[in-house]
Amino acid sequence: FYNYEKKSFFSSFRSNRSILIKQFLLKVYKSKKSIKIVDLGGSEDYWINIFGIKFLKKINAKITIINIDNLKIKKTEIFDFLKQDACNSTFDDSYFDLAFSNSVIEHVGNFKKQILFANEHLRLAKFYYCQTPNKSFFMDPHTFVPYFFYLNKNIQIFLLKNFSLGNYQKAKNNKEA
Repeated sequence: FYNYEKKSFFSSFRSNRSILIKQFLLKVYKSKKSIKIVDLGGSEDYWINIFGIKFLKKINAKITIINIDNLKIKKTEIFDFLKQDACNSTFDDSYFDLAFSNSVIEHVGNFKKQILFANEHLRLAKFYYCQTPNKSFFMDPHTFVPYFFYLNKNIQIFLLKNFSLGNYQKAKNNKEA
């Protein structure tokens, strides 16, 4: 879904965010010699493209990805996958060192589901990272249309039905849009 090209528009923002995460991961590794991460709603591709296999092996990372989509894991020495609702996982409290999500919370449903998702972050690990698009940033990260999120809902539907935008193919109907 995401463009991980080194020179893409969003790659510099992603890279800056990843520096903080990398520093945290190194600090945990230094004290424990390994790190357990749960990625709520993420993918293996994110970790490989942003941090690299070499770095993940260096810190002895074990990353459990929880997602409602069917994902195929390639690097099973680092990654586990569970097809589960990230708002209600089956792990014990504080099982992981880090609960992580990247632009997922805005996709889990209504405000009640978003609260469940946030509470799951707090429950699963002592530390958490929950990134979500900032509405004060001019570019919508999903459609790549400036200020798309401020447009009237009918205009958003019109655009999504008539154009392929960012990560989205042209929608077939209003409901899909």
